[in-house]
Amino acid sequence: FTFFTSGLHDLTRANEDAEIRCLLCSAPRAITAMPRPVFEARPDGLHHRVFTWLSGLTILRIFCILSNVAQAFNVDLNTFITHDRPDAGMFGFAVALHRDKGNSWLLVGAPQANTRQPNVTQGGAVFRCSVETANDCQEIAFDRTGSKYVDNNGHMEKIEEKSGQWFGATIHSSGVNGVIVACAPRYVYYSANFHRREPVGTCFVARNSFTHFQEYSPCRTRKFFY
Repeated sequence: FTFFTSGLHDLTRANEDAEIRCLLCSAPRAITAMPRPVFEARPDGLHHRVFTWLSGLTILRIFCILSNVAQAFNVDLNTFITHDRPDAGMFGFAVALHRDKGNSWLLVGAPQANTRQPNVTQGGAVFRCSVETANDCQEIAFDRTGSKYVDNNGHMEKIEEKSGQWFGATIHSSGVNGVIVACAPRYVYYSANFHRREPVGTCFVARNSFTHFQEYSPCRTRKFFY
């Protein structure tokens, strides 16, 4: 090992050094035999200490391998609730607990789910699931609109892209009877001349028991004049 040989004394003898150096010379020279290098340790027992240290590392490694056992537990083994939505892509990617007007909900994000948004593919969704009944989830209608278009010299041009935006990749509840925030980190917005596309991301805030929704996208702007 190179790390340990730096502390050893003169790894080869003088005659061996001479024969090794001749291999690097430009003039050819016949060498009948190459003696085997002789490693000599210091008289202070450095080789013994190195061997002891390596042995200790080997023992430690064996101990770590044998003790690599993990134990896990469920909070409740008898009355657990499961939710499964095979039709919602990446269902369970993000979760959060929320309580509103005495009701407890499990909020579940599915960033690649298809919704009723027109002309949007795998835009993502957030579901409100019961904490008492299995597979009882309803989609929260944060956004029902498709990607927006504007007139560009007689042609309708898309100014945003909601397909593949990963809505529901992040979810957060502010607490009891509070607001809920769900975001789409891969939401894309276009510049003024449609030459630049920025993944600025966007979020929606839900208030009043999932009845009022407001979009929040502070990085979205069309002031990229190129």
